[in-house]
Amino acid sequence: MYILRYTFIAPVPQSLYNKTCYARVFAAGTVHEMFTRQWLPRLMLFFGLCLTVLFYCEYLIYYVVLLQCRWPMLDKSSSETTQPLRVIFLADPHLLGHRTGHWFDKLRREWQMYRTFQTAMTLFKPEMVFFLGDLFDEGQWAENTEFKQYVNRFHELFYHPKDTVVYAAMGNHDVGFHHLMDEYQLNRFKDHFETSSVRMVRQNDNIFILINSMALEGDGCDLCKQAENEIQNIAKLLKCAKLDSSSH
Repeated sequence: MYILRYTFIAPVPQSLYNKTCYARVFAAGTVHEMFTRQWLPRLMLFFGLCLTVLFYCEYLIYYVVLLQCRWPMLDKSSSETTQPLRVIFLADPHLLGHRTGHWFDKLRREWQMYRTFQTAMTLFKPEMVFFLGDLFDEGQWAENTEFKQYVNRFHELFYHPKDTVVYAAMGNHDVGFHHLMDEYQLNRFKDHFETSSVRMVRQNDNIFILINSMALEGDGCDLCKQAENEIQNIAKLLKCAKLDSSSH
């Protein structure tokens, strides 16, 4: 015995269908209008504030801080006879390597150093810049290719105008401590930065002496002997210059 079942679906009246579609369109239009009038301006304000805070914290803050610094004022009597010299001294940049430096820490440090240095160069326009050692954090362990990458990063971060003279002294993180240094590491640093264990620099009647402190161990090694001889030669030269100036 078979039972046939029939399901009848009553057709939706056209008027009711139109009302339903209109209600959906009206609801969608209301949501879009609410988003456009209320939420879109708020989102734009939020993102605008975020960009403003980012611009201030990552760029403008360096000018706000460094504008509080000034070059010292010279005595009028001395400024007439002596030409002033604007010099910036920087120590221990410690550019991170791949062994111990996390990529995000490296990114933050290098951006902050870059912005600080470039802002200082823009505001103060120094004639000379001295880096007092430890330019790199892992320089003593770096292979030749890695060391060249180190040097390139250093020059990119601390880019300077051609009329600004930059000198770099070596530190223990650049070439190793006294008992860990070798001639290859020393010559590699000297070649890239055109420096030596002892060097005298003269600018506008001002004399600066750069010394590799790891060469002052005094244990009679070749490096120490060479540094001591160079220091004695500079001392004699300065003593002679002092005698000449006093005689005049």
